[in-house]
Amino acid sequence: YAGWQGIPCRIFNAGNYRRQVMGADQDASFFDPDNRAAADARERMAEMAAADLMAYIRKGGQIGIFDATNTVRARRDWVVDTFAQGLDLSRSRIVFLEMVCNDPKI
Repeated sequence: YAGWQGIPCRIFNAGNYRRQVMGADQDASFFDPDNRAAADARERMAEMAAADLMAYIRKGGQIGIFDATNTVRARRDWVVDTFAQGLDLSRSRIVFLEMVCNDPKI
């Protein structure tokens, strides 16, 4: 909607970074929370997406969407801390949008 209204915005999807860097052929073990190496790789992809989002905002982008799995408190704290350190929060705001789908067919 914002882009349609002419507001400079961009989506930074951590999954896209993963597919670009590591390929699209990750099996289920890559997403296993007990797989520490994979968890570290996923974190690196999130860090890359966050860094690019902040660079985009600093260069005049007005809305940056950090699209990643931010479902646990520790991850949301990381998001807030990362963007608070990298952006002027007197001029920027962090908003969490939660999407819930209860359709069992999806």
